[in-house]
Amino acid sequence: MRPECIGCLLTVRLNEIARSSKSEDEALRKGLAFVERAVRLMKESIELTRLATKLYRCAIELCPEIVDYYRELKRSSVKEALSRLEGYKSRMKGLEGYERFELAVKIAIAGNMLDSGVAGHEPRWLDPADVARTGLVMDSSKELYELVCRGGRRILYLLDNAGEAVLDYVLAEELERLGNAVVVAVKSEPGFQNDITMDDVVTSGLLELFERSGIKVVETGTSASSIHLDEVSCDFKRELGEADLVIAKGMAHYEYIADEKLSKPVFFLLTPKCEVVSNAIGAPRGSFVVTKKDQKRQLEPPQ
Repeated sequence: MRPECIGCLLTVRLNEIARSSKSEDEALRKGLAFVERAVRLMKESIELTRLATKLYRCAIELCPEIVDYYRELKRSSVKEALSRLEGYKSRMKGLEGYERFELAVKIAIAGNMLDSGVAGHEPRWLDPADVARTGLVMDSSKELYELVCRGGRRILYLLDNAGEAVLDYVLAEELERLGNAVVVAVKSEPGFQNDITMDDVVTSGLLELFERSGIKVVETGTSASSIHLDEVSCDFKRELGEADLVIAKGMAHYEYIADEKLSKPVFFLLTPKCEVVSNAIGAPRGSFVVTKKDQKRQLEPPQ
């Protein structure tokens, strides 16, 4: 948490209220009420993902239309992503081994550019050819590949934004193809910003896409911005406990999990979209990052 995070969080929430209100007078009234409550909330918590969650819940309590605004945004993003999916997958044809895996990783990270919850960041699609040419600035992808290339792993894959999840499917499918059991986790309703929920997965047809590839979809049991361990469901905790390793997409998962002990390897896949995360992780804004958090347990080669 840095001082500039306060401005970012307030800007994003006030923009949501403005976009979702029926008039300028309503936006002003709800915006002022939100700021008054936000000041109290910021005195209670300085952990970034928890504060972000509290502020979002406060905003949708004052302006429930925000949930509908994001629902439409997510549907549009998933539809657009599905129309582009084959273009990304076609870049993998003819590739084998680590080269194929690395491209799947980069396609998944490209989806992280679709985040609409960072002040000053404009969500955008990257051309498949540009994604293929983009290097990984921080690169633990070879270590991840060595852990999964022989199969036999149970992988918990934490999804992030809705449109992004379609590109995550490319990597999840590759992990499954290598002989691993993949479980992808989505937020519970009403969700957090444009993060994907089970309702989004079902209504968009993504559930069928994942299940057809043998990929299990579960809910975290919370609408928090990350997997806050005091909020997630018992079912999700069981999935987390049974996983051999975790792949976590996006900045919020990095911000929270980096300081949590999960007793297993965690690989963060993201692109930093603000200076705070960029400085914390040591990579430029807009760059492609795969970095590992070593936890107590080290994986042995599968038998």
